[in-house]
Amino acid sequence: LAPPSYFKNVGEDGLFGWFSAVFAALGPLARGILLYNIPSVTMVPLPLTLIGRLCAAFPGVIAGVKDSGGDWSYSEALLRAHGDMVILIGDERHLARSVRQGGQGAISGMANFVTGEIRAMAEDGRDD
Repeated sequence: LAPPSYFKNVGEDGLFGWFSAVFAALGPLARGILLYNIPSVTMVPLPLTLIGRLCAAFPGVIAGVKDSGGDWSYSEALLRAHGDMVILIGDERHLARSVRQGGQGAISGMANFVTGEIRAMAEDGRDD
């Protein structure tokens, strides 16, 4: 679930309100949600503190985060702060490092073309 792209320059409280409204509308169906950090498309990054607030306010609703931001420093901080959740990388350049630091894998377009290489990175954290 990505933040809406029409919320450019909105603060964390505004994003929290939007996600809260979506979860409330889903009611008991709000389970196993994967948050999607893809700021190059939405123009709205997911702050780590927002992820923590949402997890605290909606226990059992958020299963994890797919991070397609391409910023390793953010990915690394995400793994440190929320390593108890499923963290999937969308930028294959960071997949092996992510797995070595506790990431669970990727949702990868490149896996359609270089399956063996992506599999090695995802299973073993190998990037050679």
